[in-house]
Amino acid sequence: MSNPASGDDQHKSLEPFGLAAQLSATSRVVNLGRPKRRSSQFKGAYRASSVTAEVAEFLRSERVFRRRCEIREAVSGSHAAVSWALLFLRAIGAVEVVPDGARNARYYRYRAKPCKNSEE
Repeated sequence: MSNPASGDDQHKSLEPFGLAAQLSATSRVVNLGRPKRRSSQFKGAYRASSVTAEVAEFLRSERVFRRRCEIREAVSGSHAAVSWALLFLRAIGAVEVVPDGARNARYYRYRAKPCKNSEE
């Protein structure tokens, strides 16, 4: 004679919305593929019409250290665009960066490095 309790256990394990089924479903990994992204932003060159070009030109205009807010006021880009431009210029070694002594150490001042073919 079969035990009715064992039949109930089998029925519960086959139930698609039971706890065991939900736990096993959450442990499965579904690979949807990696989303396509644009290539790296730091390739070493930038377009002449970009905010990065404007920031670089502004910093080359006078060889003094500038704060980010001064750079943003002088160019047409947003805060985010100027921040990315400064990160890019730092990554390619086109600007010198020093902590802003008058403010917190997390703030920086920026100055263009002299070109290799200039006499400075």
